Amino acid sequence: MGTHPFLQLLSSLLFPALCCSCHRTLGASARYRAICDMCSNRIPRNPYPKCPTCGRRCTEPRTSCHTETPFVLLAATEFATPEVRALIHSLKYRGIRDAAEPLADLIVEHLTVALPMLGMERESFLLIPAPLHPHRKRERGIDQTACIARALERRLPHQLTLEGSVLVRTRDTDSQTEQPNRKARFANVAESFALREPTPLVDANVLILDDVCTSGATMAEMVRTVRSARPRTVLGVVAAQA
Repeated sequence: MGTHPFLQLLSSLLFPALCCSCHRTLGASARYRAICDMCSNRIPRNPYPKCPTCGRRCTEPRTSCHTETPFVLLAATEFATPEVRALIHSLKYRGIRDAAEPLADLIVEHLTVALPMLGMERESFLLIPAPLHPHRKRERGIDQTACIARALERRLPHQLTLEGSVLVRTRDTDSQTEQPNRKARFANVAESFALREPTPLVDANVLILDDVCTSGATMAEMVRTVRSARPRTVLGVVAAQA
């Protein structure tokens, strides 16, 4: 049973939604319930698919410059942007699910530009969100990447099919942000993923989704695991690159 309209109105008056970035009250005409239109419009857009290590533009879906990150990255925007950081932190650490909506829109906008550059604008994809270990999910109370994945599937129902359980974490790794260097990041996530059911991935186009890509270590390990099922193409997609 839904909340009574009067109670919804009362709640909005007593606890008005605030922009996660500038903290101004969001008016009734605001596009989103997590960020104001002014802050949303300040977010820069990445113009092309890239190598996750050096940032070079990629034109082929199966190639990148560096063997340690052997995948093409589709990054909608940059994590250095304050408004982007505010959205991701609101979703990831404060459990504000409405923050997934603008992040999903940023990704859709990027896919619309980037997939034609790879010759894949007419292709359909399996969408695999980066799995969160159960311990980490209990700790946070939310799976931020799954929230973004569901929002993406709602926006592109004819192009994306969500496969939320095919890839699993086999161990609860230490936080990547706590690792002292790039080498340690790759070692931290080595062999930390497995396929529960590889059959749907055979000869499929796959998008592996995460919220942020920093060193590319986590995404590279997920790509390596998914490729063991012999999909046709695997691309990494994130809301932001750090």
